[in-house]
Amino acid sequence: MGVRVYVELKRENKGFEMYPMCVTITDNGIDEFVSGESAVGDDIFQIEIEDYRHAMDVVESNDSDLSDCSKAVVLFENNDNFIISNKEQKEVFVDQIYKDKDTLRTVMANYAIRKRFNFRTYTLVCWSTDCHWKFRASSIANSEMFKVRYFHDEHTCPLKDKVYSQRQATSGFIWASVVKPKIANHKRKYTPNDIVDDVKNEFGVDVSYMTAWRSREKAMNELRGEPSESYNKLPGTFVSASTMGAGNILPLAYGVIDSENDKSWTWFFEQFRQAYGIRYNMCVVSDRHESIIKVVLRVYPTVPHLACKWHLWKNVTKHYKTKDEVLSPVFYALAKAYTQDEFDKLMEKIQKVDYPVKDYLEDAQREKWARLYSPVNRGWTMSSNIAECINGKLVAARELPIFDFLEEVRKMFGRWNCTNRRNGTYTFTTLGKAFQQLLSINECKSLRMTVEASTEFVYTVHDQSRHFIIDLKKKTCQMFQMDEIPCPHAWAVLKSKSLMPDDFCSDLFKPKTVVKTYDVPVDPLPDESEWNIPKHISDEVVLPPRYKRPQGRPKKKRDKPLMETMIGKRRNACSTCGRLGHNRHSCCNEPRKK
Repeated sequence: MGVRVYVELKRENKGFEMYPMCVTITDNGIDEFVSGESAVGDDIFQIEIEDYRHAMDVVESNDSDLSDCSKAVVLFENNDNFIISNKEQKEVFVDQIYKDKDTLRTVMANYAIRKRFNFRTYTLVCWSTDCHWKFRASSIANSEMFKVRYFHDEHTCPLKDKVYSQRQATSGFIWASVVKPKIANHKRKYTPNDIVDDVKNEFGVDVSYMTAWRSREKAMNELRGEPSESYNKLPGTFVSASTMGAGNILPLAYGVIDSENDKSWTWFFEQFRQAYGIRYNMCVVSDRHESIIKVVLRVYPTVPHLACKWHLWKNVTKHYKTKDEVLSPVFYALAKAYTQDEFDKLMEKIQKVDYPVKDYLEDAQREKWARLYSPVNRGWTMSSNIAECINGKLVAARELPIFDFLEEVRKMFGRWNCTNRRNGTYTFTTLGKAFQQLLSINECKSLRMTVEASTEFVYTVHDQSRHFIIDLKKKTCQMFQMDEIPCPHAWAVLKSKSLMPDDFCSDLFKPKTVVKTYDVPVDPLPDESEWNIPKHISDEVVLPPRYKRPQGRPKKKRDKPLMETMIGKRRNACSTCGRLGHNRHSCCNEPRKK
């Protein structure tokens, strides 16, 4: 054996030093040996003479060989590569030494599949009783390493034993050789059918769907851990808080709570207030979850809590059998209305179609959902779609254990911040990309408007049959005030005075502000070995609940309520009255006018 093997054995087995190691120094035969290729493949390599002036002749440490130094062989070790740890090793011969039994088992399974035969147990013999192929390996001095003692590599088995079965293509072999390298990326979809095809292409072996499925499950458990192990780490529900940073998502905070209840949300909002305090023009936009409503009122008593327009409308369609196709666009335009006149006209339309819906919206308080009545300028943040976007990006990551999931969240937020900061650095227009496009659209809408000056700052803008009063100093136009970007009417005035829009746009939309917004780094997480975890936390054991897995494939998506499932589906129209939801046979309405 080599010196490296002796050192490894001595480290694992303290009693191994009782055996002597005979070393002979010689200079003979170096030139002949180093000039050719290694006889044992990856385990012995060529040596440069200037690096090694002498070679060591080391005696094999078998019991029968301990006193006989004449059986010594010259071995040149490639440091750690002399002990075979590569499970894809292809060459097999006597005197090879493997790191452990698992490595030897995998190498021999791979060998049998490539050579197209089956074997039984260690000592390995061919599955066919008429074949003399035989392989024997045993551990070295009670260590984990295995050495090949005997290998007769000649098959005399019938062809049918090679063709019709391959016992070594087990799920354990497949997950290590085929599946494991391909599911390291959690976003990749690697189905059992893909595994069946890959095994066929790589080894020429047919495996069943269940064997492929079991190999995939073993590989996922090996890489991500058992699902029950996550309970011992950190169970809970992922929550986050974000805002819009110059047209892009700006993550502010995220965490894991046990469930969405008063105590958990209180903890989250208290931590958030400690980190950010109370800012100017600040508001909270969320769905109408009871715990969030109570906690925001308690932690942020002076901060307005506004409603998400999308969730509010879904509550309307849930409580009232309203004509969603007719009223939905009216409601969304109502929530975004800029002027009182526009708001009143849209509310009248809702009242004519379904009066109870109008009462429900009034009871929900206009200042909660209508931009016109909002106590703060909520801009374009009319819904909680930011949170839905984050949840959509993390669908694949939710399959990971909690530690790996949180690391994926951190990397995603860090990647977003880095990209947005880089885009802001290389933006040379007046505003960021999204707001520059809006500015151009407003300019196009102002082409046919005429302007009459009243004072140095006050102007009247005529747009077809309507006219609007624009005060450049006070920004009196409602759209101009709320969007903080020149509206079409303001654009018409600016062009009449040959003024550029830069001074009339909010600094929040300019590239220099974007760079500052995303300049805060998302610090990487150190290696787990460097974590400083308090002892009372590391000693705590959280066991999984008693759970019996139901039949069938686990669900990947949430159960949608009835009204969501109806969205986007085609509905029949009555040929008599023209209304949706029924046909002429069940129609009780008056015929439509032709």
